[in-house]
Amino acid sequence: MPKLKYVVNIYAIVKNAIVLKLTVEMADVKDPNKEPVETFENELENELYKEKTSKRPGSLKNIWGVQRRNIAATENWRHEESEESLHTSVLPVKKLFLFSFIVFLLSASVFGFVLFWRMVKINNVSIELSGPSDVSALSPVAYTIQLKNKSKYTLENTVLTVDLGDGAYFEGDPTSKTKQIDIGAFQSGDITSIPLPLFFAGKTNQVTEIKATVEYMPPKKNQRFSVDKKMSIAIKKGAFDFQASFPNQVFVQEPFKLSFSFANITNQQFGLKLSLENPGNFDAISFVPENQGDLSWDFPTIAQSEKADVVMVGKFSSIPINPIFTVIPTLLYQGQEFQLEGIPVAVKTIDSPVVLHISSYPENKVMDLNQQISYTVSWENKSSISLQDVSLHINFNGPFDFSDIKTDGYFSSSNHTLVWDARNKRELNKILPKSKGSVTFQVGVPKEYPIFSPNDKDFPLSVSAQLQTQSIPPEVQILSSELVVRAEDKKILQGNASLAPSIIFYDNIIQNSGPFPPTTGSKTTLTVHMKINSIAEGLENIQLKTHIPIGVQLTGVWGGYFDPQNLSYNQKTGDFLYQIKDIAANHGVIYEPIDIAFQIEITPPLGDFEKFTILDSLTFSAQGTYSKKTFSQTLPAVNLEQVIQQQNEKTFN
Repeated sequence: MPKLKYVVNIYAIVKNAIVLKLTVEMADVKDPNKEPVETFENELENELYKEKTSKRPGSLKNIWGVQRRNIAATENWRHEESEESLHTSVLPVKKLFLFSFIVFLLSASVFGFVLFWRMVKINNVSIELSGPSDVSALSPVAYTIQLKNKSKYTLENTVLTVDLGDGAYFEGDPTSKTKQIDIGAFQSGDITSIPLPLFFAGKTNQVTEIKATVEYMPPKKNQRFSVDKKMSIAIKKGAFDFQASFPNQVFVQEPFKLSFSFANITNQQFGLKLSLENPGNFDAISFVPENQGDLSWDFPTIAQSEKADVVMVGKFSSIPINPIFTVIPTLLYQGQEFQLEGIPVAVKTIDSPVVLHISSYPENKVMDLNQQISYTVSWENKSSISLQDVSLHINFNGPFDFSDIKTDGYFSSSNHTLVWDARNKRELNKILPKSKGSVTFQVGVPKEYPIFSPNDKDFPLSVSAQLQTQSIPPEVQILSSELVVRAEDKKILQGNASLAPSIIFYDNIIQNSGPFPPTTGSKTTLTVHMKINSIAEGLENIQLKTHIPIGVQLTGVWGGYFDPQNLSYNQKTGDFLYQIKDIAANHGVIYEPIDIAFQIEITPPLGDFEKFTILDSLTFSAQGTYSKKTFSQTLPAVNLEQVIQQQNEKTFN
């Protein structure tokens, strides 16, 4: 009935408009027996368009539909004038207005009808979302979506789409954020309830959203309609309780402890990954649990009410610009990872009133064998009091060579410690306020790597200084009876990498054939060995590059550690590239060298065939996993004469 009434109204509007237009046209027809009545519109029309006698000499011409006056010419001019009468046809203003108004009414009526029809169609389906608006993290929550077809028709191709906001996940399918349910034909008057099991893994007080959208097609209408419903949900309780412990204030170069814990406050079991972003200028000293130095920890399983605890000791080498640590937790649940927002921990850092500093020369952080390092340890008393009975201890960590140490301090060979106090450095008896001082010493790097077991690798070369006094400046807020100020200089001892190639006929790994020594025109197979040594540190990104010359070819026979998947070989150009991802430390010392062995076939040419090149120059490169130093080595080409003369030596330099 509402639709029929709306159509009748539109018909009446159109009918009235047509009658109005006919009435106006009839009114415009003039009676010839009746004197015209001057109206405002007639006067305006005459004023604008009626011909008038010009007071200026000349005549009017109608050029391209535009009236134009010709100025009276002189007698010498020759011209022709047109006496064509002027006539202008003007649409009356009121007719144009009425016609535009009728068009507007018709357009508005059609638009309103379409909008009304679409609203009626949309209201044919209702959708409701029911479930709790406040939830706890990782707790399964059941929601229900109810659909009702309020129309008199069966709706075809009905589809329900559910979209989840950040922090909301489908139970059993946490990787998806959208799910579609095909309802198909939705009968008139039917009510469908669809269960929606979810869980949430956001932070505390995070607000997320569920959106349900139904699309359907009315009968005999080639158009799809949709209706949606949204629901906001607040995560009132997170998955864990975070606690952090740290000092209110720390001094530069003063070690301090930072601990934090995550307690499982859900009724579910989950895993946890923790990573710590430090503000820079921070040196970590120790960890519990241990890690690989990347400030990250894994806790595969945390049961209900259990905790994940991390304790770290470190220090700032200088005042950081922004002294904020950020703890980033990642939940492991239902086989998926859910990274949560980082938690900031701010540590106030100030300069110590007693400053201790170590400088070294060379300044390089990576050292090679058989070098000398000079150190200077300096101090400054910025406090308001004198420091009494000061002692300075220097400790060494790493394989230093103390056989030629140069110092005026006392060196203990038993514990490799240098000591200065008032007995050998008088100024340490009392360090006055605002005063400075320093000591120097020199120590060597070992001449050889001290490798005796597989774990003898990645050698540090660090020197730490410790200044001690029982004078406590009032600027220092500590509970102990002794002031200890520390400083450290860190270097490392780089390892080494080398390549030892050889080409032989008599081989224990690959059996060769053909005449040896080779003869002109005859085929002989040889074995190429490329032995890689990794000393004191592991290697990565290893590359072996060479060129296989004409008259030599690969046979496809391999041995040792050779892996064909690591080889890139262009048979047309002879370019040879062999790559290895990584190699453990101490191959060639504790372990056997990494032997890359493969077979080649040679056919010596006529002439001075002993100068025949079997293998072009060989380039070896690798990067140390500890020192990050790039090792490279280039070896010259090998000819047949060298192979014959040095068959038993197996190496070419």
